[in-house]
Amino acid sequence: MKSKKGVSPIISMVLLVAFVIIISVVVMAWIRSGVETQMEKGTEQMETATECYLTKITIPPASQKGACYTGTNAIKIIVDNEGKRDVLGVTTRIIYTDANADVEYEDLSSSILAQHGRAVIPRASLTQIKDNIESVEVIPHITDGSCKGSGDILTVPATGLLAC
Repeated sequence: MKSKKGVSPIISMVLLVAFVIIISVVVMAWIRSGVETQMEKGTEQMETATECYLTKITIPPASQKGACYTGTNAIKIIVDNEGKRDVLGVTTRIIYTDANADVEYEDLSSSILAQHGRAVIPRASLTQIKDNIESVEVIPHITDGSCKGSGDILTVPATGLLAC
């Protein structure tokens, strides 16, 4: 008869414990790297949200010519920085009453608007006539992008924009 030989119970227990420890270390390292990445993203989002909270720009009402018609397919938009930080630029958005008309964007990143300052933004080459403008929106730019909630929207009265 052949004698059967096997791994002793002590050796198998040591191998099993070592295997479990190695797997646990690998899983912990993987989870830790994922958590650190998420924490970094969360921190960046909080910093951006704080900057947006400190940023507030407004457009005076249409009756005060916050946006007014300057000539052939051109308007002027007045923007006040009422926030607690400088704005590094703005994007203007023109929305027309005609549902088929394109919404127009213009990025004016080079126009820095100081805290409690006022800027006049010329917009030329509009695709529609001034009477078709429904609203004008200005979105501020900060270090890490733009803050849609910190901008302002001027709803144009039914009579249209006033001449400047």
